[in-house]
Amino acid sequence: MRLTLSSLPPDSRPRAAPRYGAGGRIVGARAHIGRAYADWKDAAAAYVRGALDGRPPLSGPVEVRLLVVVRPPLRLQPAAGATRSWCARKPDVDNVAKGVLDALTDGGAWADDAQVCALVVHRCWAAVQPRCRGEEPVVEAEHIEVVLMPADGQPGRW
Repeated sequence: MRLTLSSLPPDSRPRAAPRYGAGGRIVGARAHIGRAYADWKDAAAAYVRGALDGRPPLSGPVEVRLLVVVRPPLRLQPAAGATRSWCARKPDVDNVAKGVLDALTDGGAWADDAQVCALVVHRCWAAVQPRCRGEEPVVEAEHIEVVLMPADGQPGRW
């Protein structure tokens, strides 16, 4: 079974790392999971539950492909007609992927994200549509496209 989720909630939040204090202790055991992240994860899990539409969770090894489309800040806004381009800025793609995988687990896409054995993440700036004279350019909306499928083939074969 191949499942494509067209768009997770756009305001993706990266999963924050725990903060360590003196002696290597975690400062505030749950303080590192922010409210904004928890709210986003709940909304994304609800979206996943709705998209699954009663299908059973994936079993066995799973491959996940993520396309994270980020809206560029105004100072970096490309000219009208620009296509997607790579985004090499914060937040780190591994932190964004952790949040998406957590939402997929909470949404019931699989039993545990330990089933994910292949993960591909692309993060890019949004495309800007060409414009007509006198109109403002239209920037592609932020979103995350997710493709889930059983992992096939032999590991390590590129």
